[in-house]
Amino acid sequence: MSKPFAGVRILDFTRYLAGPYGTYQLALLGADVVKIESHEGDETRISPADPKWAERKMAPSFLSMNGNKRSITLDLRRKEAIEVVRRLVVGADVVWENFRGGVMDRLGLGYEALSAINPRLIYCGVSGFGRTGPEKATAAFDGKLQAMSGIMSITGEPASGPTRAGFALCDTIGGITAALAVASALYQRTHTGRGQRVDVAMLDAALAFIAGPVSEYTVAGVEQKQIGNGSVSRKPTASRFRCGNGYIVLAVLTEKQFTGLMKALGRANALADPRFKDWAARTANEPALREIIERALASDDPRTWEARLTAADVPCGSIWKVDEIVGHPQLEHRDVLQTIDSRYGPMRLVGAGFRLEHGSPGTAWPDRGRPMKSAVTEGLVKTDRHTTAFLEAGAPDAPLIVFVHGWPELSLSWRHQLPCFADLGFRAIAPDMRGYGRSSVYRRHEDYALEHVVADMIELLDALGREKAVWVGHDWGSPVVWSLASHHPERCWGVANLCVPYLAAGFSPRNLIPLVDRAVYPEAQYPAGQWDYMLFYEESFEKACAAFDADPRNTVKALFRKGSPSGKGKPSRTAQTRKDGGWFGGTGRAPDVPIDADVVTAEELDTYAGGLTRNGFFGPDSWYMNAARNLAYATRAKDGGRLTLPVLFLHGAYDYTCETVDSRLAEPMRRDCRNLTEVVVPSGHWMAQEKPRIVNAALAKWMATQLPEAWPAP
Repeated sequence: MSKPFAGVRILDFTRYLAGPYGTYQLALLGADVVKIESHEGDETRISPADPKWAERKMAPSFLSMNGNKRSITLDLRRKEAIEVVRRLVVGADVVWENFRGGVMDRLGLGYEALSAINPRLIYCGVSGFGRTGPEKATAAFDGKLQAMSGIMSITGEPASGPTRAGFALCDTIGGITAALAVASALYQRTHTGRGQRVDVAMLDAALAFIAGPVSEYTVAGVEQKQIGNGSVSRKPTASRFRCGNGYIVLAVLTEKQFTGLMKALGRANALADPRFKDWAARTANEPALREIIERALASDDPRTWEARLTAADVPCGSIWKVDEIVGHPQLEHRDVLQTIDSRYGPMRLVGAGFRLEHGSPGTAWPDRGRPMKSAVTEGLVKTDRHTTAFLEAGAPDAPLIVFVHGWPELSLSWRHQLPCFADLGFRAIAPDMRGYGRSSVYRRHEDYALEHVVADMIELLDALGREKAVWVGHDWGSPVVWSLASHHPERCWGVANLCVPYLAAGFSPRNLIPLVDRAVYPEAQYPAGQWDYMLFYEESFEKACAAFDADPRNTVKALFRKGSPSGKGKPSRTAQTRKDGGWFGGTGRAPDVPIDADVVTAEELDTYAGGLTRNGFFGPDSWYMNAARNLAYATRAKDGGRLTLPVLFLHGAYDYTCETVDSRLAEPMRRDCRNLTEVVVPSGHWMAQEKPRIVNAALAKWMATQLPEAWPAP
């Protein structure tokens, strides 16, 4: 089940406590929080409570509010870093910062500058005093705000003077207030379509949390005083009392509870004492009443009295230390303390203070950042004809490599390749193909013919101001890349494809079925071989779409599975799709199978499921409905479809639909590609996700040796 803020991306510039605690609340609830740090990192990474963890730059106080976040390092003094932030903002929902007033504006990253880039942006600034008023430029910290807000003046005993809370109370209040404010702005955006500035003043937030004492003064003129361990009810039996070898807190506020207390203490005779006949009398005689209570409580320890009084329905609580409460059996049944895996072994961190029936909050180890060039950002190219959304990484003027995804993927499927090739010095881009993600969606089958998709890619290349690129394709992205090479070789340094080989005559059942391995697929039993599923789309399109649309999340889980040697020499499940009545045996929906984490993570699953739910499968499935159009397009290829530019093909050893290792499927490619490099990868169909290191190494080696003119300059 998706978490409430799944799909929301937050750029987190915050440091110390108030800011990170706020962003952590939404990270627990599924938001993709990208923490932007200097090369030194957030100062709380080296908090000195434990020198060992400080040396690791993973101090417990840092971990407590930065779980579930990704981190990148940027030197915001450099213009290149500012440009990275601007590109990140294009695809962001929220920018969250807690610098002193004016810092972000001086960097060119203030609300006006960033909202001009992304009008839907929520911009949250957390500061001591907000953007207005005589204190707006004053530096603030938790102690100052506890002192200034009035909180210290009502905390502690009069004899000891104003007292500070035992934790960073105002920072925490500011953080939780900011989280509520951002959540409110995000919800309001669903009605208005507009972003806005969120101005959180920690002083304001602190007063909002002590609304009762403030209102007692502003309405009735009641001057607030320190009440020590007493209750705001001002009742003498709602306080801390000595008990055996320690203390206990009573919260006796009603007549019934007072009667129960006296009886449980063995002091029922006090009920007839006129000094304690009502609350006014009890308050007037508080010292005498306290003596009676504490004398009785002295007979046993706090835990024993807590159990005895609770059984008598008397509200009370013994005092627990932090190291004691974390072992309380009550917490074993809740999710507030969550055990996570880390590079240093399992550890327990604090999550959210609530559970949801669907999509409860959860924490995870913070992901320490990559160097600046590796940041993956979002971009958009809009023309009168089409909109292409894309992910990108790397310097804008670096050599260009474009990764083209297939069915039913997203640009996200190249998540392992984008930062890797950015680190090597490329500008790496992965577009969402038409019908997917944030790119244009069409409602006619013919709009998904290869000729239109290739035009999208040429349009993207033009918008980027480039003449050429290295093109890499997978699944249906491979016919796109092959078509670019055969129709527009002048726009290609070279092309590489994963799993789907080149067919100069056109990628369609007519050309695929004659290449079927009949030793595996006897014609009488499997007339279309492993390509039977393609004919199912043509014959039962609505039924095919309906099965995927019934549960996109389970569809992704069922399809995105790693390969296995055990399937070698056996028919692919795609060989009897028509016989089975659909992809999932005619059941009308995908089964709920466990996620294959070697191919897709839970976070990525949320993104895939969200995109496919929003757009539906009509577009992705329509790619299969253009066999005749694609065949006609192939006849117009240059030089009869023969390729002379450098080509790399990666075979999936365990891809039994696109089986190219032992069958004749790759023969036309070998005939028509004059400069062909082949590599066999021990993977299934989802090669880029399953074996990213092998794929990346093969691509890099091929480019370095076969495309030296496209390789980044040293």
